Amino acid sequence: ATGYEPYAEQIAEMFRAHPAVLEELLAALFHIAKADGVIHPAERAYLNHVAEIFGFGPDRFARIDAEQAGATEGDPYKILGVSPDAPEAEIKAAWRKLTRENHPDRLVAEGLLNKQIADRLDIQERTVKAHMSAVFERLDVRNRTQASVLLRSLEIADPSRSVAD
Repeated sequence: ATGYEPYAEQIAEMFRAHPAVLEELLAALFHIAKADGVIHPAERAYLNHVAEIFGFGPDRFARIDAEQAGATEGDPYKILGVSPDAPEAEIKAAWRKLTRENHPDRLVAEGLLNKQIADRLDIQERTVKAHMSAVFERLDVRNRTQASVLLRSLEIADPSRSVAD
């Protein structure tokens, strides 16, 4: 195959165990697609295909798409990946799962850099740096690598963990 598919497949294989990295890459592709102020249908189809190659189902793609629309445009139910008529317990569980997946400690354990975390969480990079300094102190580590290893050993980066009610 020619074109972007072989590259997307290679990246998907490299980061299969790190979906946060794949999501960050897809978010960057959304950012590029929005460079002219609008995501055209062909661009959205391309993004959807890349998401499929990355192993993201339609619900996850819809959530990522809604997140990329921005806080004022995104449907909160799509962002959470639930239907508007979902029971309150399901909505809360989805919110906790999304919060856990996007917690800075988890994103560090997944290998994201401060700038990527700041962009993902829509916060200032200096806020991430301040958080990381506090994390290093609490964990009694000196650098990001030591923190990542420790956080992984505590299973903070384990995507198979279930949501506790």
